[in-house]
Amino acid sequence: MKSNVFILMAAVLASLAVAKDDAKFYRIITDFNLDGFRDVAFSEPDLCGNAGCWWTIHFGKENGSFENEFTSLFFHPLAFNISDKGDTSTITVYHRGGGGEGSLITYEIERFEFIEISTQTIHPDDNGNEGDQALYESLFGELRANRLDESLSKDQYFKQIEEIKANQSAHTTPVSAPR
Repeated sequence: MKSNVFILMAAVLASLAVAKDDAKFYRIITDFNLDGFRDVAFSEPDLCGNAGCWWTIHFGKENGSFENEFTSLFFHPLAFNISDKGDTSTITVYHRGGGGEGSLITYEIERFEFIEISTQTIHPDDNGNEGDQALYESLFGELRANRLDESLSKDQYFKQIEEIKANQSAHTTPVSAPR
């Protein structure tokens, strides 16, 4: 019995070690809050899967640096939409569920947080209804054609995170422009 527990623990630890080596690193540079300054989002490499990633979003400032505060949000890099709603901006994300079902969640972007303002269940897969498919396509179709996410090497990823931390107080531009 003890040997089975040891073998199981060894297998779990080995799979975790492999997962760390296979971690994917991504970055998105866009204006999330539509204030005219570029923002940057970095994926959390250990928190990415087929449904999406947890992203740490750093909001840009006029001088090219980034705010000391940041926020996080879970979304797939091909299923988020930023909209201007007059006096505020919103981001709508799609969270995939099971059986072709998922949720559209819309957040209002306030200073350093995302405030959920609506949730809608849709069925956008091939077996879903045409209205849901059209809605999904209208929100995310352009993003699939013009991806905003970029893959980074592990070294680039950690270097840019450190640059942001160092430059938040130095007020210089910490992240190179997208390709």
